[in-house]
Amino acid sequence: RIQEEFNRAEEQALRNGSLFVTRLLDQIASLDLEVRLIDIFLKEFGALPSERIDSLRRGWGEGPVKATLVSAYPLMPEQQQQLINAMDDITEKQAVLEFDQDPELFAGLRITINGWVLGLNLRDELRGFSELGSERASDI
Repeated sequence: RIQEEFNRAEEQALRNGSLFVTRLLDQIASLDLEVRLIDIFLKEFGALPSERIDSLRRGWGEGPVKATLVSAYPLMPEQQQQLINAMDDITEKQAVLEFDQDPELFAGLRITINGWVLGLNLRDELRGFSELGSERASDI
C-alpha cells in the first residue's frame, strides 16, 4: 500500500513537472530557438554513423523516399534547401519532401520518412521525458 501511494505521488509530481515545463516552453519558444534546433538537427543528422544510416536506409525500403518535415514556425527557403540537401545525402536518393507547420511542436522539427519519425523539437522531447519518468515510476 505504501508503494502504491509512493507511485501515485511520483506520477502526480511528474504530471505537475510536465505541466510546468509545458507552460515554460510555451513562453520561451521562439523562431530563434527553432533556428538553433534546426542547426543542431542538421549537424547531428549529418554526423550519423554509417551503420545507423545503413539501418535507416534498410528501414525506409526500396523505392522513393517520401518525407514530411514539420516545423513549429514557417521555414525560410534556405532552411528548406538545407533540409532537402541533408535528406538527399542520407537517403542517397532524391527524396519527395512535403513541408508542413505545427505550432504544437513549440520549436524544432519532426520528420516522418516512410513511416519512421525523426526529429528534434520541444514537444516530442517533453513527451519522451514524461514517458521515461512514467516508465521509471512503474518499475519501482
